[in-house]
Amino acid sequence: MIQKYLQKKIYSSIQQRLKNRKLDIESSNVTLKEVLTSEPATLYLHFPFCDIACNYCRFSKNINQKLIDEYCQCLLKELDLIKKNSTDKTLKLTSIYLGGGTPSLIPIEYLKQIIAKIKSVFACKTNIQITLECHPQSLHEDSLDKFIEIGINRLSIGVQSFKTEILNEMGRPIDAAYIKKILTSINEKEFYNFNIDLIYGFDKQNVDSFLEDIQTAINFKAGHITLYPLIKSCQSQEKDNSKQLKMYNAAQNKLKQHGYNQYSVEDFARDNLFKMDYQVDAWGVPSKDLILIGTSAFGALNGYFYNKERSTQKYIEQINNNEWPIGFIKKVNPKQEHLRRLIFGMHYIEVDRLIYKKKYGVDIVKEWRWALLFMKLSGIIKITDEKILLKESQWFKGSKLWGQILFELL
Repeated sequence: MIQKYLQKKIYSSIQQRLKNRKLDIESSNVTLKEVLTSEPATLYLHFPFCDIACNYCRFSKNINQKLIDEYCQCLLKELDLIKKNSTDKTLKLTSIYLGGGTPSLIPIEYLKQIIAKIKSVFACKTNIQITLECHPQSLHEDSLDKFIEIGINRLSIGVQSFKTEILNEMGRPIDAAYIKKILTSINEKEFYNFNIDLIYGFDKQNVDSFLEDIQTAINFKAGHITLYPLIKSCQSQEKDNSKQLKMYNAAQNKLKQHGYNQYSVEDFARDNLFKMDYQVDAWGVPSKDLILIGTSAFGALNGYFYNKERSTQKYIEQINNNEWPIGFIKKVNPKQEHLRRLIFGMHYIEVDRLIYKKKYGVDIVKEWRWALLFMKLSGIIKITDEKILLKESQWFKGSKLWGQILFELL
C-alpha cells in the first residue's frame, strides 16, 4: 500500500511538472557553427506533411501539401547550411531516421536527393541504418523497389490496427485489406527489416482484438513491433488504464512466446539485428548527439538542448534567408545533462552504471542517491552494482509516461 502511494506521488509529480513547464525556457544566442561537433551523431529528418490528420496523433503535422516541393528544397538547403558551418570538422553519422508526418509522401526524386545529400555532408558508417516512416496508404507495390534503390534499408509502417472499424475510430480512412496487401508485397520481395506500429486503448478495442492484431503482425514476419498506448495529455484522467494494462501485458506475453525480445517499454525485436538504431542512438545510455533537419523535433547537441522551428512557413522563410531555423536552444550544465540522459535512458528498461560512468565520469547512483533511493523504496526501480533497472511492473507506466513526455515537448 505504501509503495503504491509513493509511486502515485512520483508519477503525478512528474506529470504536473511537465504540464507546468512545457518548453517555455529562455533560449541562448548560439550559432550552428558553435554546436556542430566531430563526435558521432544520429540524424532525424522531419517531414510534417500528411494526407489527413489522424484523431490520436500528437506530432507536428501539416495537411497543406502545397508546400511540399518548397519544403523539400529547403531540406536540401539546410543540409548545405550544415556543411558550410562544419569547417574543419568531420561530421559522423551512426543512424538516419526520416519521420513525420508521413515521409513516405516525399516525392521519390527528392527522397533520392536528400539521402545522397546526407551521405555527401556526413561520414556515414558502413551499412548505416536508414529508416523511413510510412503510412500504408502512401505505399504501392512498386514503392519498395524504389526505396531499396535509393538506399533505404528499414521501414517503420504505421499500421496501428488491422481492423477497419478501429481504423475508422482512429480517423484513418483506409481499408485493412489494403494494409495486408502491402505487407504481403513486402514479404514477397523479402524485405526483411521493417517495423509495425500498433496502438492500443481505443474504445472499440479489447484484449482479444488487440492480440489478433499482434498475431497478424507476427504472421507478416515483422522483425520489430512497437506498441503505443493511446495518449491524450497530462491533464487527462484516462478511465481505461486498467484495460490498457491488460492489453499491454497480454501483448508482452504473446510476443515473448513468439521469440520477440523487449528492449524498451514499447519496442520488441526478434533479435538485435532488427533493433531501431536511431532510437537506441538518440535516447539510450550512452546516447549520441542528435542532428535535426526540418521542423519541430527536439534533441541534444554538443551540450545544448534544442528544438526546431515548428511553423512550416517560418522554417521555409528562415532557410531561404540562410538562417538556422531554431525554436530555442539552451546550454545545459553537466548535472542537467546527466539527469536528462537518465530519464530517457530508463525508456530502455535499464541503465548500465559502468557505461554511464565511462561516458560522464560519475557514478549515477551517487550523483542522484536520494532520488534513486526514493524510487527504489517506492518499488519503481531496482539498483544493482552494475545497473539501474526499471521493474517490470512499471513498464506499462513507463510507456505511458514516455508518451506524455513527448506530448508535452512536441
